[in-house]
Amino acid sequence: MPIVVPRGSFAVTALEGYHCKIHPGFGQTRVVLCCPFKEVLPETEVQKAARNAIYEFGRLKAKKDPADFSPELWVKRHVDKGSYLVFDSDVEVSPEGAVQQMKYCALVEAWKEMGCSDEEIDLFCDIAMEGDRGRADVHGVRMELEERIGRGDPYCKLKIFNK
Repeated sequence: MPIVVPRGSFAVTALEGYHCKIHPGFGQTRVVLCCPFKEVLPETEVQKAARNAIYEFGRLKAKKDPADFSPELWVKRHVDKGSYLVFDSDVEVSPEGAVQQMKYCALVEAWKEMGCSDEEIDLFCDIAMEGDRGRADVHGVRMELEERIGRGDPYCKLKIFNK
């Protein structure tokens, strides 16, 4: 079951000794693992642990953001650090909030390369989004994910609003 976890997290440490594929190219924060979790834990526990670990990673990431973080700043940072190029993103900012539309996802491509089914990719994509959910919660902003490449949509559409 491939999942995305923060590099150096307890999940990576706990999986030492199992056959894992660490996929390069995801920068400093994420690695992709393909491990036989079902052999050691019930699938529901694996999903819950993965969601919790990635959600907490998002919360930790949020602590590095400025105190006045806003939906506008969310997408501005996406652009300023160059992530919009990696994800082939379009961004919009309005008084109501901000929208990020991403047309490419390296994670989805890696999961396809690893032979994951469409159902697995949908699940892993949703689990990976826990990081953004955790970040949004820390900042008190509302996040909606209307479309997801991992679900089979042509792009991911992330909307961020002040609550």
